[in-house]
Amino acid sequence: MKKLFPFLLLTWSIITHGQNQISFDNSNAIWAVAKTYPNGNPQNPNFVETATRLFGYKGDTLIGSNQWLKMYKSLDSNFISNLSYQGNIRETNGVVVYMDTTNSVHNLYNFNLQVGDSVLYSFNFGDYYLKVETIDSIVINSAYYKRFHFQEPWIPPFYLKEVWIEEIGSIHGPLFPANPKVFETEIPDSTYLTCFKLNNSIVWNNPYYAQCFVNIILKTENLTKPELKIFPNPTDNLLFIDFPDYQEAINDILLFDLQGRKIQCPFKKYMNLVEINVSSINKGVYLLQINRTVSSERIKLIKQ
Repeated sequence: MKKLFPFLLLTWSIITHGQNQISFDNSNAIWAVAKTYPNGNPQNPNFVETATRLFGYKGDTLIGSNQWLKMYKSLDSNFISNLSYQGNIRETNGVVVYMDTTNSVHNLYNFNLQVGDSVLYSFNFGDYYLKVETIDSIVINSAYYKRFHFQEPWIPPFYLKEVWIEEIGSIHGPLFPANPKVFETEIPDSTYLTCFKLNNSIVWNNPYYAQCFVNIILKTENLTKPELKIFPNPTDNLLFIDFPDYQEAINDILLFDLQGRKIQCPFKKYMNLVEINVSSINKGVYLLQINRTVSSERIKLIKQ
């Protein structure tokens, strides 16, 4: 029996029912893509950063006799400022064509593929033909959309785990097939679509992410403020987090291993104190993610 990776076994949630048809060239479409990678400094050598970029359309252009939508990328969670032009998109009968910023034209997606068909992916180390291994379907806005699972290329210690969703595209982002990359297994390294929106309403979301726009970055703290206290660290049983009064409310506390997998641990909230029971997890190094009202951070935890 075929082994499926954990993220392929997810139940994809439907949050709202958009009024417009779901299609890759819908001018109201927005893709949120989160990239996670090590980005430490001498004070935080094991820090893992997550940064989200939005992809969407702003206007169109006529090239020859064809109308193309102009795609942009933005750091802005409202997709208003910091726009970076990415190229032009058009779709015909399930085939999405992409004209990049050098005016080179690529067949970005073909949602008519069948099992056994192949797609050429040009990595920086060479070309691979990825074969469609299976096709299943998911329900979005009360309609069925195909999901294409591609055969994993044999490139250890790297992985790809490529999946397309019909009319949404790759789970690694809308332009990923034009500029693909492989991800390392030995460090936190991933790029995933967190959600897909129409008219600013979520019609598909990745349940591994609590929200569409996730930014976990190092920031300079005001040294006059008391620091967040975590103790004891290392620990073999209980871990305590002391939140000073200035800290905003705690929304969630998550624990990840160094491969980015979420680890389940019970915790209790008190006034300005959180107790986490780590007695059941294996010894090693973990990343503790603390989500507050308007900010998040990750801290290294050592389980003895």
